[in-house]
Amino acid sequence: MRTTGLIKVLVVGLAMTMMIGCGSSKSNSNSNSIPPVPQGPVAPTNPGTETPTGQTTWPFTVSGEVVAFSPVSYEELNSYVAIRALNNPSNVKININMKKISGTSFYAGKIQIGYNDNGRFWYGSFSVGEGRNTNCPKCRDNNLYKAAPNFWTRINGVSTFMAYVQDKWGALIIVMEPETAGADGEAGGLLKGRIYYRNFAKDLLPQYDLNPQSPYYRDRECWYIYSRDYACYSNNMSQKLSSTDFSDGTFKLLGSFSGARRDKALGL
Repeated sequence: MRTTGLIKVLVVGLAMTMMIGCGSSKSNSNSNSIPPVPQGPVAPTNPGTETPTGQTTWPFTVSGEVVAFSPVSYEELNSYVAIRALNNPSNVKININMKKISGTSFYAGKIQIGYNDNGRFWYGSFSVGEGRNTNCPKCRDNNLYKAAPNFWTRINGVSTFMAYVQDKWGALIIVMEPETAGADGEAGGLLKGRIYYRNFAKDLLPQYDLNPQSPYYRDRECWYIYSRDYACYSNNMSQKLSSTDFSDGTFKLLGSFSGARRDKALGL
């Protein structure tokens, strides 16, 4: 994303579409490292990458579970990617690699979404760490775990896992339930799930690094920000009021998956 040519493409794209997107497969393979964002959360080291021509999967060993992912539509996948027009995407996959934070019921880790397009494999990585929010004067949610909203609960009698993760350009909510009706997701077995996404309405050009994610809340993930550009808080998600409607945080359904082994996806 740091090359002159790509910046020109982004400028033209933004002017024509007024669309701002999240970091899903958005950077060039020569831009694998993002410098720290001042006063904001630590940026992922690889927010989105295209692999060499002919690559059909992640170019490194992937931990956790990998299953096929079915976008709700080509248009929705294109909206999720946002800053790079898709040609003929295929072989869409999701990698779920989360685990429970010791001594808690909260889950931290990483979600990756990848796909083939134009002869390359593209992927984006979204994550949440195991640490806690720092304390700051007049801030909300001091000392809470960053992953505090990420846990198993029961919604309408169904054992349901819900978690936030984010990258530099946006956030995901992952929802998982037992694949077999009436099964207990805590006990193992296969899971099915859905991914909801929200793109930050923020300029993606290099001057982004001069604008911290939150000048008012230091070291906060977007679900702990409640207004302005980087807010992604959804009351339905955080309070576990729904497992299908997160429009109160402007999240949209991206797609679904099934057959995820719980012990691989959630570290058991």
